[in-house]
Amino acid sequence: MNFNELVQQYTAGERDFSRLNFAQARLSYANFAQANLSYSDLSRASLNGANFSKANLS
Repeated sequence: MNFNELVQQYTAGERDFSRLNFAQARLSYANFAQANLSYSDLSRASLNGANFSKANLS
């Protein structure tokens, strides 16, 4: 899933992004509020300015 697909799905109401590979992704300033990112790989991803309020990052 690329960044544009992620934004489209989030805008459409999708909040379950668990078990996805975001390693080395450029997600700066992305909105992940209330999203489920459990078990997703965020290693070395660019996350500066991203919103993770009430997100599941377990």
